[in-house]
Amino acid sequence: MKTLFTFLFVLFIINLFGQIDTNRYSLGLSVGLNDSFSKTKNIADNNAFVGSLDSLEQSGWYGQVGLHLGIQLNAKLQLSGGLEFDTFGHTIDTISNASLHSIRYSYRYLGLPIGIVYQHRTSHSIVPFVGAALVPSKLISQQWAYRTYSSNSREIDKTAYELNTLQLQARINAGILINMHPKYTLSTSIGYQRNLISLSNFGIERFYQKFGIQMRLDRSF
Repeated sequence: MKTLFTFLFVLFIINLFGQIDTNRYSLGLSVGLNDSFSKTKNIADNNAFVGSLDSLEQSGWYGQVGLHLGIQLNAKLQLSGGLEFDTFGHTIDTISNASLHSIRYSYRYLGLPIGIVYQHRTSHSIVPFVGAALVPSKLISQQWAYRTYSSNSREIDKTAYELNTLQLQARINAGILINMHPKYTLSTSIGYQRNLISLSNFGIERFYQKFGIQMRLDRSF
């Protein structure tokens, strides 16, 4: 009887471990390219100034890289976190009154995205998904890159202007995930992201937004 009990107990343990999802956790690397632009809001008597900014400013392309950790909550929901190096900015072309040919503004952030992903899993190797996240982040550098009419060289100004260094962004995205291997997946998505805290607050508020595409390679373990 004792031998039979021991045998059944061992079978139970083997069956229990066999049901554990060994692919519950994943580690991934992402790269992205985003079209970033800003919207200004008047908080003082600066309507003319705000209007002139909106007429001059244009969107610009900026990069993004990240390291991500995913925790599969169930068959369709994943909790996602990580560490991202992200850049927001905009460009201004041809300010003839100031003898400037162009200016490119870049604000670089280190962020900690925390989000949830819904995956519509089927028997197919291609899985559509949608996700949403909040990204608390800190401004780590800023610069202006400009050209003048009198010089073809690209000048860079890294003056530390007084800005809100702590930021919170909201993000939504949708895409497809491809199961390349039992342990590896490749995903591509398009997304929208917006600052919830103004970058500046001296007379105007500036909120950055961006649309972009991201590719990500994950390994489960």
